[in-house]
Amino acid sequence: MAKIQYNLGSQGFNTSPDQLVGRPGEGLDAENTLLSDPHRGEDLDTSLQDSDLHALLAAADRIKLYLIALQETKIKKTDIRQLNNGTFVIRGEKVSSSNVGGAGFVVHPSIVHLVDSYEILSPRIAVLRLQLSHHKKTTIINYYSPTDAADEYEINAFYYQLEEVICNDKAYHKFVVGDLNARNGKTNESEYSIGNYGKKAGAGHGSLPTA
Repeated sequence: MAKIQYNLGSQGFNTSPDQLVGRPGEGLDAENTLLSDPHRGEDLDTSLQDSDLHALLAAADRIKLYLIALQETKIKKTDIRQLNNGTFVIRGEKVSSSNVGGAGFVVHPSIVHLVDSYEILSPRIAVLRLQLSHHKKTTIINYYSPTDAADEYEINAFYYQLEEVICNDKAYHKFVVGDLNARNGKTNESEYSIGNYGKKAGAGHGSLPTA
C-alpha cells in the first residue's frame, strides 16, 4: 500500500505512486459523504446508510467530541472527504488480502483549521498532527492491532512499527489511541459506548504493549 500524507504546507492536490499531498477543499471531494460502519464483522464497502453516519456524528456532538479515531474502516481505497457541514473525514484502506483494518479520523469543523498534517502509514496505523500554537504540535497516533488469529510475524511487525512511530514523532504532546484487540477481563456494562461494541473478552496478547 502506498503511504498517504496530507500537509497544509503543500500546494494543491497531487498524486504520485508513493504519496498523496493536499489541503482541504483543493482537489478533495467536498460533497457530503458516508463513513464506514463501526460494527465489527460486517462486510461493508464505502457506502453506508445515512442513519448510521448521523448517529455517529450526533452522538459525538452530544458528548462534545471534536476528534474521533476510526478503526476498521474496511474500505478498499483510502478516502479523504469534507462534509457539507465542514467535518473532515479521513479513512484509510483495509488490508488488501482480507476484510479487516483501515484506520482514520473524523475532525469536527471547529478544529479543522488546526490540522497540520496526517499520514496513513498502513491499514493499521494512522497519524494526525494538530498545530495548537506557534511552537507546539500535538500528534494523535491511531492504531488497530491484529488479533490472536494473525501469525506471530504479523503481530510483531505491527508492534515494531507502532513503537517506531511513537518514538520517532517529535510532537510536544502525543496521544496513542485505538484498538489493541486485547483486554484483561470483560467490559464493564456501565461503561459508555456508541452502539453495541467492545463488550467481548479480550485477546491473549494483551501484555505485549507493556512488555
